[in-house]
Amino acid sequence: MTYVAGKSADVLKRELGVETVVKLGSNESPIGPSARAVEAITTYASQSHIYPGPELRQLHDTIAEGTGLSPANVVIGNGSCDVLLSVAAQVLTHGDEAIIPEPSFAMYRIGARAAGATAVGIPHRDYAFDIDAIRAAVTPRTRMLFLTNPNNPTGLVLTRTQITDLLDALPDDVLVVLDEAYGEFVDDDQHVDGVDLLREGRNIIVTRTFSKIYALAGLRVGYGLTTPKLADQLRAVQPPFHTGSLALRAANAAFADREHLELSRRVNREGRSYLTAELTALGLRVLPSEANHVLVVDLEDVPAIDAALNARGVISRPTGPSFDLKGGLRVTVGTPQQNQTFIAALREALHDLAASA
Repeated sequence: MTYVAGKSADVLKRELGVETVVKLGSNESPIGPSARAVEAITTYASQSHIYPGPELRQLHDTIAEGTGLSPANVVIGNGSCDVLLSVAAQVLTHGDEAIIPEPSFAMYRIGARAAGATAVGIPHRDYAFDIDAIRAAVTPRTRMLFLTNPNNPTGLVLTRTQITDLLDALPDDVLVVLDEAYGEFVDDDQHVDGVDLLREGRNIIVTRTFSKIYALAGLRVGYGLTTPKLADQLRAVQPPFHTGSLALRAANAAFADREHLELSRRVNREGRSYLTAELTALGLRVLPSEANHVLVVDLEDVPAIDAALNARGVISRPTGPSFDLKGGLRVTVGTPQQNQTFIAALREALHDLAASA
């Protein structure tokens, strides 16, 4: 599997000639970045000719303070994908196996394959991770397990009990990569923070991103939280000036802006609830999401629905090409107006497709 990026608004405008596009296909923030982050970029933009200096250490310290860990536990990446690929390259080698529950982010398979390891896919059980099958798949060659919580594209969460029971069953030498790209959006009180698991001495690395709730997708900043030993190993192989100074400054400012974080959570919570209710009212099956997107499943003709939405200037994300999951349509939570536009366009599309069948 290769990574398939979401369609851009410019491509849709060029291909179909639509003037206005509502893009709900890439899980981007609908409200944009913190004003503090924008100010950090504009303030220091004139210094872009200077290599990054103290900004990296400042972000290490900010993240450490915010998570209650030491800066030695933190590794900064050029997006969380960079951390995921780096840890796969450091831990996996030829002959190893990496367990990857499905459906999940394509970069897990890409990272395992690039390291020469075998990606062992575990089919879902009614779209949820099959915990029993994951445990049964562990062999003496298993060196890594990828978990996303909440998952992309389903939005489903693993509870504390599910994760801890799974960790208890794993051999000590199996590293768990816990991808929490969407963790800040979770409202379920049964959800477990990966930092708590790290404090318990679990063999894990928690990956997080500034692309989602912090709305800095275009700047490419992510980070990992793990043991000082593994963090040192990952930092040791990073090229110099790995992340740009403006990106680092913006991330540092965004992380500190709790008001904007809470606003993002509220907009997402309300929009997620609206989309779930409206999609259900259309007779569609929607999974109970805790992320910044919802997934409609068991659809009969996703390509036709997607084309009809595109013709109306709306972009969502078919999960066939991106996640090898047929019958799924992932929808990013947008602004209230964007959400309403999507529902209206989908209602029209479903009506027209039914009439022409």
